[in-house]
Amino acid sequence: MTSSVTNTAAPSVSWMRRYSHLQFVVPGLLVFGAFTIYPTISAFGISFTDWTGMGKTSNFVGLANYIDVLRSSEFYNAAFHNLEIFIAILIAQHTIGLFLAVQLNARPRFMEVYRAILFLPVILSLVATGFIWTLILSPNIGILNPTLEAIGLGFFTKSWLDDMFWALPCIIAVQTWNHLGWAIVIYLAGLQNIPQELHEAAERRRLALAELPQNSVSAARPVLHQRDGHHLHP
Repeated sequence: MTSSVTNTAAPSVSWMRRYSHLQFVVPGLLVFGAFTIYPTISAFGISFTDWTGMGKTSNFVGLANYIDVLRSSEFYNAAFHNLEIFIAILIAQHTIGLFLAVQLNARPRFMEVYRAILFLPVILSLVATGFIWTLILSPNIGILNPTLEAIGLGFFTKSWLDDMFWALPCIIAVQTWNHLGWAIVIYLAGLQNIPQELHEAAERRRLALAELPQNSVSAARPVLHQRDGHHLHP
């Protein structure tokens, strides 16, 4: 009798051990499915209707909405601005990120503090990011304009996000600040994986570019992250 109970319990224990990780994965998948996958699929279905966003009445219109978008000049303006932002952030992210990663790779004092500060914008929510930059750029409550006036540059104050020339550079600056931490961490990991022999060879031969080929794989990762995390800006 005891042997039978033991044999019955053994497969149950084995199954629990094999799939114990699901108790950590499933809750996250449910949240992701409820707040990302389901809304995406629903929005795709709604795009084939004339629903205005109010009420429950809608009619199937097929590809009419997509045809209207392709005929709209605003869509192409948004796409062009998106391309401008992507290229600008890509260049800034690589150059500034690699420069800061090289500085951190020299292991200065308080390196961990610097790395935490530089990576902090990545973990901030969009709401927190927007609130922070509102406190900086707002013409009414922002600190940038008063700071410029205090240092004698009052002629340079303006409504930054309303200005037709400066609005796009401000968006680029905020997006770069928000994603720069990824580039720094990835480049730093690549630099730290370079064999010491190459560093010694670079010192002997004074080849400052000896590290770049070894870091080429790391260079592609911020590009992919920026591509996946980027959004259209009209």
